[in-house]
Amino acid sequence: MIKPTPPPTRGFTLIEVLVAVTIAVLVVGFVATILPRATSASAEQAQTVRATTRVSAVTQILVEQFNDGGFAGFTTGTSSTLTAVFTTGTPTTVPLQRDFATASTIYVPGLRATVGSQVLLVTSSGISKVASVTAMPSTGVFTLDCQPGLPTTGTVVAYPARTLTLALQDGTIRRTTNGVTSSLGSSEGVSFSYLYETPSGRLIRDPAGAPANRVDAGTLVGLVPVSVDPRADRAAAVPLQVKRIRRMLGCTESVAITPNEGRLNVTISGLPTGVTPDVSLSGPDTAVNGQRPTSSRSYQPVQRGTYSMTAQQVSAGGRTYVPEVRGSPVTLLNTWGQIFMATTYREARGTITANVTGLPTGGQGTITLTGPDAQTISVSNGSTAVDVAAGTYSVSAPAVTIGGVTYTPTFPSSTTVTNNGNVTLTVNYTAPAIATLNVTVTGLPSGATSPITLNNVSDGGTSTRVLGNGTSTFSSLAPGTYVVIGTAWGSFMSNSATVTLTAGSTRGVTIAYADSSTPPEPPEPPAVLPGDPPSPPPPPASPPPTESPPPTSPPPPAPPPPAEPPPSGGGGGGGGGGGPPQCFYDGHGEGSCGF
Repeated sequence: MIKPTPPPTRGFTLIEVLVAVTIAVLVVGFVATILPRATSASAEQAQTVRATTRVSAVTQILVEQFNDGGFAGFTTGTSSTLTAVFTTGTPTTVPLQRDFATASTIYVPGLRATVGSQVLLVTSSGISKVASVTAMPSTGVFTLDCQPGLPTTGTVVAYPARTLTLALQDGTIRRTTNGVTSSLGSSEGVSFSYLYETPSGRLIRDPAGAPANRVDAGTLVGLVPVSVDPRADRAAAVPLQVKRIRRMLGCTESVAITPNEGRLNVTISGLPTGVTPDVSLSGPDTAVNGQRPTSSRSYQPVQRGTYSMTAQQVSAGGRTYVPEVRGSPVTLLNTWGQIFMATTYREARGTITANVTGLPTGGQGTITLTGPDAQTISVSNGSTAVDVAAGTYSVSAPAVTIGGVTYTPTFPSSTTVTNNGNVTLTVNYTAPAIATLNVTVTGLPSGATSPITLNNVSDGGTSTRVLGNGTSTFSSLAPGTYVVIGTAWGSFMSNSATVTLTAGSTRGVTIAYADSSTPPEPPEPPAVLPGDPPSPPPPPASPPPTESPPPTSPPPPAPPPPAEPPPSGGGGGGGGGGGPPQCFYDGHGEGSCGF
């Protein structure tokens, strides 16, 4: 059987190949063009979805922070940080009280607040301030970390409050309340702006004065937490409802302005009656600047500004008064407040310290100070301090006699004491290097004198004077032991005395004379022969000399005159003839005769 012939086989022509290639290129190019556009649209759509989701999440987070309904306002507000205030209880009316705007401690009975919590103060005009309670001295009394700074022309109420701070930091949203900080998540795409509604109903972001509750452009209605959509849209905002508060003050701000109530109080004290102070004032108010008040007073009204007080010391009645100024300079921040300055005078006083040397142990002397605070003080060896009024003092101190020794002081004639000064007064007592001896003589016959000798046993020196009855002074004697001897006068003998003289001492001794003789027995008369004439009596003894010191023993009497010659016819020895024996009297109560 014969098979049929197959149909002939034919390839692509060149034209067909070129057409096919061209079509392929066009298809590839079309695909290459369409695919990026589709991919870009898809990415943009995905980004929009993510942003929308993020906006919703952040808004929801912040709504939760503001959803307690007690929002009062912002104390601070920027694109990266805000601090909001919330009331946490019912308000309490603040009683009227003096200087409320500048007070650090206020009285609000019934306010439910504790140490560490916040208090929101709101005026009837809508001005408010939040402050922290730092102490509660007593029930209803609160010490705040900020002065209220609010006017008291209307009612002021106080709320217990808390604060909430949100800060964009380190890629997170940081939340701080009651002193505790936590994270609310990523801060990607978050930026705070403040949404206001104008009187016409238009919404605007961040007008002048934001984030105050009310500004010229409108009223705060929300917080916009994201920056991806610049439009003002309530849907992207945290809704806020403001109440009576118009403006929230910072801690250091003050709006308490009451014209013509500024007062400067000046107090001057401490001076005696009749003494004029030296005080001057300076400040921006012409009614105060250059004034020299002489007593306490007030100046009102005064302008705001810084005021100063200066004071100089004054003297009266020999006394000096020095000032102490307190409260100067002081600044009056507003014309509704008052400021205080005071000058207190006190008497200038100092100390005199007497340093005493030279007195014996247990010895005391006195020093007299004559001056503003005259006085006499008792002193002994060592230091004695006395408080006195400042000024110049004359100094005097008498000599002191202790144990018979006189101690003479040396000291300055005057000394000057300054305020709070301590001046040293040196007083040195010295005893003289010589001594004095009073010698009293008794017992000599009237008009009689006799040598009195002082023998210094210590150095062998002597001193002699001819003295009669009475007292004689031997001065400028060297210290030592002396023996005092009186020379015998005729039959009058004396005692001797021993005395010890110390430097500066004055001592006394007595030399007493007494007649130590007894009447002499007459001599035996010689035998008288018959026919002899009687012997003549012996002549009386010569009186002692008065011009010169008597000898240590009475002088011998003059020899008796020779016996008269015997009568004629009498016997006698060779050449001379015989006669009776001659007799002699020796002046000592003894007689002798010779043959």
